[in-house]
Amino acid sequence: MIATAQDLAVWFDGHKGQVLTIDKEEGTDKDRVRLKLERVERIDRESVADAYTPRRALRLVGSGTIHNPEDDPVELPDDGYEIVLDGLVSHTESAGGLTIKTMRATYRIQA
Repeated sequence: MIATAQDLAVWFDGHKGQVLTIDKEEGTDKDRVRLKLERVERIDRESVADAYTPRRALRLVGSGTIHNPEDDPVELPDDGYEIVLDGLVSHTESAGGLTIKTMRATYRIQA
């Protein structure tokens, strides 16, 4: 199913107050984030200054940690995590979970 930012924001809104586990795969890079979701902010930019700044994203606001296999957990900077929606391909919902696919990355979220 093709996802819209609104569809995804509604899913996250339904999980406020919960701890989410977010696994992101981008090429060979894999990250895991655990975040207690307080709120969701939609980001829609008219223009961007560089190739690293997304035009569309969802910012998940809350406290959390980044877990890398070879390191100790590290606090999330700025109490938030961005899911970049540029190049959004699809999303799939399952029991307690959501998978978001973009042209660059795959995000697997468990509530």
